[in-house]
Amino acid sequence: MTPELKDQLARIIPMHGWCTLEKAEALAETVLELKPDTVVEIGVFGGRSLAALGFAVKANLRGYVYGIDPWTKRSVVEGNVGEENAKWWDSLDIDGIHEHCLHFLTHFQLWRCVKIVGIPSEHCAGAFKSIDLLHIDGNHSEEVSCRDVALYVPKVRVGGYVWFDDTDWASTNRAVGLLSTLCA
Repeated sequence: MTPELKDQLARIIPMHGWCTLEKAEALAETVLELKPDTVVEIGVFGGRSLAALGFAVKANLRGYVYGIDPWTKRSVVEGNVGEENAKWWDSLDIDGIHEHCLHFLTHFQLWRCVKIVGIPSEHCAGAFKSIDLLHIDGNHSEEVSCRDVALYVPKVRVGGYVWFDDTDWASTNRAVGLLSTLCA
């Protein structure tokens, strides 16, 4: 990884979200190694991991990152997310987080390689014929995480990569099992 890319990745820290700098660097290394044409991220939220993927794709001078997120309160609480999570999501200014993300993508000049898909993931799976790198970090309910795995993992090409966030959550256990079955 070049010092320039390392510096660019450090710029994601003021963005909303939970992607650590270490994860951002690991995602970027994967992109640099794979040289993907199509990267799909399900669940953008504040855009930290999306920006990291975008910086790496931009450094490769090829490919696109498609960030799928409808940024609606309805989508984040779909399925059984539990009362505590539902209350937490309800307290957020999701529109403000979305605007903040778009501001940073513009500031980072990533629009050449980052495309936002502002609809629920189940409505756009058919748009992708082949995916080189898939990052699943959307709604963590059992229902939605399993649906994302079922719809998108079969589209990942042989030799491609799947990143799945929060595999240690009880609500994603079934999706992780499905992922293992589909990748076997």
